[in-house]
Amino acid sequence: MHDCLLLTIIFLKYLGSYDFLIKKDYIFWCEKEELSLFPNLDLRWDYPATITNAIIDLNGDSNYNLSFVFNQLQKLNCHHLQIRSYSVQTISFWSEILNYTSDSALRSIEIITCYSEEYHLDVKLVEDILNKNKRVVNFIIHNSPHNNFYKNPDDNKGNIAFVTDKISSPKDCHIIDPAYFTVNIELFTEAQQHHTYFNRKISIDTEGNIKNCPSLDRSFGNIKDTTLQEAIEKPGFKDLWFVRKDDTRICRDCEFRYMCVDSREPFWDEEKQEWYHKIACPYDPYTATWADIPKKATVV
Repeated sequence: MHDCLLLTIIFLKYLGSYDFLIKKDYIFWCEKEELSLFPNLDLRWDYPATITNAIIDLNGDSNYNLSFVFNQLQKLNCHHLQIRSYSVQTISFWSEILNYTSDSALRSIEIITCYSEEYHLDVKLVEDILNKNKRVVNFIIHNSPHNNFYKNPDDNKGNIAFVTDKISSPKDCHIIDPAYFTVNIELFTEAQQHHTYFNRKISIDTEGNIKNCPSLDRSFGNIKDTTLQEAIEKPGFKDLWFVRKDDTRICRDCEFRYMCVDSREPFWDEEKQEWYHKIACPYDPYTATWADIPKKATVV
């Protein structure tokens, strides 16, 4: 690893960009003999929660108890939640839902809901919700007749986005885009042993089925008669948690594999003893080229 670092710095020197790294104290010069004094990077990953993130899907026919769901997520110490509605919900509906989270351990909430004229006419009411619920980082309104983005001047409060993207099911959310790449030590270390999308994730689809992701077919029970903890302990639920990019066809040869949060379902090839995807990635690591990427409101 030390030799790779040295080569990287030499490469940056010829590019002329290493001055920026020095000025920001991201790098410093030392003798080659001194490299042995630096310990190797600790690649262990863990998180103080049974579940780190969750997705809740809703439509006009969803009738499961959301209060019970939030109570279950609290017991699992879940920190990040995305709630998606494929049908129109009122502003007062979201205000009531967020009341359930007021005393929770959640650190961030993202709401994705279907457009209605109410949101356009009463955008101030949406702003009021975000001001009262600082855990909400984004309020995205899809199927909108226009694109518009309201950046909150207060960095501690959420943003509002109207997007024309049509999101009618979880299948609309599979997309890989460099704009969504995440570069930090936490994701890098997680990727060494885990799938960076499915690891420690739990989801509830529009019918209340508990899954690894709403877009997958396999269910581990229904929230109406199964707790989230019971679903997690069922055989097979944690299998996808341990599917590494390094063990996945094509992905293992990609230079972005430790920063890509890829929501495509991996499948096991018994003959070749490796994981693979049925949905092609728009990036080809062998030619370093991107195909056209269909734009969506968000990656989940």
